[in-house]
Amino acid sequence: MFEAMEEAGARLGLPADTARRLAMQTAFGAAKMAMASDKSPAELKRNVMSPGGTTERAIEHLEQAGLRTTLAEAMDACAARAREMADELGKN
Repeated sequence: MFEAMEEAGARLGLPADTARRLAMQTAFGAAKMAMASDKSPAELKRNVMSPGGTTERAIEHLEQAGLRTTLAEAMDACAARAREMADELGKN
């Protein structure tokens, strides 16, 4: 995700180092906020999205593009590989 955000920022005209820092800071800020809060991710998301704003537009696009499905499938693939590796290690 960092790579994709960095590449998109550069494509949109940001210097590469700025695009990298913004991608990292976005993720860091979101994680820090989530860890410091007792609110659900859905509530935090609603709190940071200004109606009609840039974050809302980006999140709507990600949702429409299948972000949840893609992440669920990636987690499934990861879990399947972890089971395979455990089986392989158990045979040795």
